[in-house]
Amino acid sequence: MRPAQSVVRAFGLSGEPRPAAQGQGGTFLLNDGVLRRVDDVAEAGWIAAVMSGIVEDGFRVPRPIAANDRWVLDGWTAWTIATGQHRLSNVDWPAAVAVALAFSRALSTVPRPALLDRRSHVFAVADRVAWGEGAAPAPVAAAVERIRAFMGAVHAPHQLVHGDMSGNLLWAGGLPPAVIDLSPYWRPAGYAAAVVVVDAVLWHGAGVEVIDLLAAVPEADQLIARALAFRLIIDGLLRSDARADLARAEPLIRSLGAP
Repeated sequence: MRPAQSVVRAFGLSGEPRPAAQGQGGTFLLNDGVLRRVDDVAEAGWIAAVMSGIVEDGFRVPRPIAANDRWVLDGWTAWTIATGQHRLSNVDWPAAVAVALAFSRALSTVPRPALLDRRSHVFAVADRVAWGEGAAPAPVAAAVERIRAFMGAVHAPHQLVHGDMSGNLLWAGGLPPAVIDLSPYWRPAGYAAAVVVVDAVLWHGAGVEVIDLLAAVPEADQLIARALAFRLIIDGLLRSDARADLARAEPLIRSLGAP
């Protein structure tokens, strides 16, 4: 669905909306901003409020734009444009991990929103299962059980984190990476970086040694285990055949010392 011109004008933007290459069909570029279609109005408004107050420190963020004192209008949010490009290869993983940790620090004082408890989409379900709430789906059950055999308690305090950062970084020469599309979860601060490391191995061709980037993160091995389970469980919920990701996950599973 393309945004109506009345929505464009209400957010103070101009130009003809153009579908963005990223954004799964619900993101449109304009001359002076970005419009995103939202599924959950309450969550989208809360995310916009959080992002409006983020203090940049080693990263950049787009800022939400209000329409008539509201962050969401007719199912749309508006954002300033963050310059940069997505990278699928030649990613600077040390920089990505550093940004994940810095962004978690910037979120550390945000109170836990009750709206996280009512989410039922695939990613929320996978998150809960990865952290011990429920059984893994059949296509990945054996691998997840191997990972769970390694899991122990996690003592680090939980906070708001971005749980899908590796695909939501924009890289621009001479500038810090831009963090977009906050995907909210309530987990330890280092978990965001653990998901980045797992994504690097599963989807971006990085070697398993990338886990060494988390050497200073408390309980890193436990966070990597849960991040890996999270990604595999998503696969199991969305696909009947997860063999490709299971094969790529094997070096990470072995690195954890899982049986």
